[in-house]
Amino acid sequence: MIKYMNLIATICRFALKDNPSQEVIKAILKLRDSLQKDGLSVEARALGTLVDKAESQTNIALDNKKITWSKSFLSSKSELTISTPLPVDKENNMPLVEVIFPKEINTFQKYHFFDDNITNAIDGILSEWEYAERLRINGIQPSYSCLFFGEPGTGKTELAKYLATKLNLPLISARLDSLLSSYLGTSARNISNLFDFAERYNCVLLLDEFDAIAKYRDDSKEVGEIKRVVNTLLQCLDRRKENGIVIATTNHEGLLDPAVWRRFQNKIKVPKPIKAIREKIISAYLSPMTISKTELSFLNLVLDGFTPAEIKNCIEFIKRFTIINEYKSVDLYHAIKSYFVINANYNNEITKSILAGSDHELAKNLILKHDYSIQDVSILVGKHKSTVSRWVKDKNE
Repeated sequence: MIKYMNLIATICRFALKDNPSQEVIKAILKLRDSLQKDGLSVEARALGTLVDKAESQTNIALDNKKITWSKSFLSSKSELTISTPLPVDKENNMPLVEVIFPKEINTFQKYHFFDDNITNAIDGILSEWEYAERLRINGIQPSYSCLFFGEPGTGKTELAKYLATKLNLPLISARLDSLLSSYLGTSARNISNLFDFAERYNCVLLLDEFDAIAKYRDDSKEVGEIKRVVNTLLQCLDRRKENGIVIATTNHEGLLDPAVWRRFQNKIKVPKPIKAIREKIISAYLSPMTISKTELSFLNLVLDGFTPAEIKNCIEFIKRFTIINEYKSVDLYHAIKSYFVINANYNNEITKSILAGSDHELAKNLILKHDYSIQDVSILVGKHKSTVSRWVKDKNE
């Protein structure tokens, strides 16, 4: 019986849709009682919750306040394991999701740092979920949907993983490349199957790079199909907010339709890190290598305007450069110069001087605009203090 419970629960869920008859409800309650008698209390609660939900939805038109949340909100669902079969696209058999379990992402806090605004926002969301039952008792519905937006590489997906970790729940990440299909009706069906799968388990549903669906809607060649996809998505989001947690991320929030945007109760912009946060990120990725405070300050200045992902890429290059050249300590300046030769798309006043090979311009910039001492700059660029002093004094250099 246990091995067929997912199938049984799915059949019962469909049977209870759209104002089920009393005969259907009685039959499912009878099955629930039989499961309880056989000692399958978790499975029995799951069916009981389905019936409670169906009855609440039947009464919604009469009295909206009658909708109640089950106290067994999480315990009523199945546990997602590594052996759980994943939903697939029936046309090409590609998985629609990938699952990330909490134990795989427990190093998050070692490398990821955010400013107080983001931290406080995340803590607020977690508090709502922690005290969800108390909120419901007082007639308030917790906010179970969150949209992270901002530039690529700022850590939006990692924040979703962090939230799942804090809740000790697996993260179901939708594979949008599999969801969207060229076959008529397949994309809408895939989206529906994705949400049906998520509703069966205790999990956090992640719609990463969510704007892919918005871009798909703008395809003027397949207007009918696009409308079908969007309508299905909106319906699934409405259903999900009463049944579980959904997080979406996007690099292009301007592409999202207002109807989609409104489905998310929390909308958080994840910015590039400020100076203090950059220093923490740099230090974390640089370990176990060490550099002086002056060098750390300089590297922080160089990486101004970089995303965490870009900072990680730069630090990893510096480590490779140091190891390959068999230096006993980090030759920071030459490592940075080498890095920007092969990553010349980054531009700020410091990187421009580095790329131009203008050590004297860099020295003047650091001393006159950023309050570096001649001694500090001398060590950074590997020039004698008298040379650096002459650069600063000579206006023609």
